[in-house]
Amino acid sequence: MEWYKEQYVKRRDWILGNLEMLNLNCEELAVVLLIDFMNEYRQDVSIEKISQRLHLDEQQVNEIVTRLVAHELVEIQARSGKVHFRINGVFHVDVKGMQSVLDQNIVKLFEEEFKRPISQKEVEQIREMLEKHPKELVIECLLDASARYKLSFAEIQRALNRRDGHVTS
Repeated sequence: MEWYKEQYVKRRDWILGNLEMLNLNCEELAVVLLIDFMNEYRQDVSIEKISQRLHLDEQQVNEIVTRLVAHELVEIQARSGKVHFRINGVFHVDVKGMQSVLDQNIVKLFEEEFKRPISQKEVEQIREMLEKHPKELVIECLLDASARYKLSFAEIQRALNRRDGHVTS
């Protein structure tokens, strides 16, 4: 199961905590948050209902949703005669669409997530992780731990071990 579908993940908190990375304007953010809210509470989502709740005209909401779909942040599916709005693409931005994150210094990424400078011992731990695992997987486990509010080097290492099939307590 994808990390963002786990019951304990606070999706809207993650979205708000990662605004810079998502690069959404205020209206796009409001639409994404509302779609997530409505989906969580199993409410029907439509352009008309979004328009009513956000006090925007339908044409404006349609343009916003079109932009979000074009950026692969929102997906619209038709199933069983109903239209379903999904925002799963929002949670994949950090893994697939952020080449700049993959290109930047990974230590700086750890510092950004931990919101503090990384010690020399921790830099060594990062180096050891990178020797055993692909950079993308280390970043994915870092961001996953951060999203679950379990940000620690031990938690990141446990996640890496689980991915390798070495379960540790």
